[in-house]
Amino acid sequence: MADQTEQAAPVDWQATAKQRERELKTVGEARHRAEQELARLHEGEETTEGHDPAVMYTNGQWLYRFNRDDPAERLQVIEALRREAARGSNCFLMAHEKRLSEPSQTAVNKSADCADIVFSRHQGRGITIDTAPTHTRIHLTALLDRYAYLHMPTPDTIAFADQVLYRVTGYTEGALELELVEDWRPAPTVQLPLTDEQAAEIKTRWKEK
Repeated sequence: MADQTEQAAPVDWQATAKQRERELKTVGEARHRAEQELARLHEGEETTEGHDPAVMYTNGQWLYRFNRDDPAERLQVIEALRREAARGSNCFLMAHEKRLSEPSQTAVNKSADCADIVFSRHQGRGITIDTAPTHTRIHLTALLDRYAYLHMPTPDTIAFADQVLYRVTGYTEGALELELVEDWRPAPTVQLPLTDEQAAEIKTRWKEK
């Protein structure tokens, strides 16, 4: 009886080896490209290990931190940069630098009697401004503080807690010179003294009780 078992086709081991070699080469080239791209992205970085918190980051250290932030934080940084770039553009268009360098304007700012704006926090009422002097100063870093209770309605005005509005009049040693232009706080109520008739009526009611 003849053998009916089918014979398996011979394996071309040479072709298989070449195919495997091509696949490994493709994977290796892809890995090399990925490593090159990572190196390009991290080029210029400087580690922040041992950095003194009191010292500003260098550009390389800033890049190092930025590349290691999560996507949401990176988008917030980009948004802040775009906002400040727009503010700088507005200052250029409105010639703020030229206006601040004018001698007459500088003399007014230096002679202004500046005082501090006084805030207070009240439970259930939020922030109130207790004192809003006619002239004051604010450091530039306060403009970047999200908890500073202020915003800039226009490139040359600053609103504090939506209660008072100041106009930028100058710049001195890292601080903006401000002049009060609007006060939206409600007028304080005044408690008048009791008249003799009112006092007598209160005494009578108290005795009746």
